[in-house]
Amino acid sequence: MNSNISENSLILRQFFHKESCTYTYLIAENCSKLAMLINPVLEQVECYLQIIKELGLTLNCCLETNSNENHQSGIYYLQNLTQCQIIVLNVIPKALIPETETIDPLVYCGMYI
Repeated sequence: MNSNISENSLILRQFFHKESCTYTYLIAENCSKLAMLINPVLEQVECYLQIIKELGLTLNCCLETNSNENHQSGIYYLQNLTQCQIIVLNVIPKALIPETETIDPLVYCGMYI
């Protein structure tokens, strides 16, 4: 993480999807109110959007770092609802998520993720 970022400038929330044992993270910059969801699960999209609304944030990015058979990713549904950017890391076979840009390493709001 960038050492220039103070503790008060970062918002972090963790979600757990019990059925798939998947952790999802909401990371936001307090100053800009821009938010990123990491590994969102399709079944919890409405919950994520409610928390984002309550915190006064704007979802501008969804990051998928893994794929497994235990859950369906919510990145495309979130993109349809919010027009957020989608980022898929190289750890996912491209055939599983076509037409998606892959990048590595990732810098978001001045932080290395």
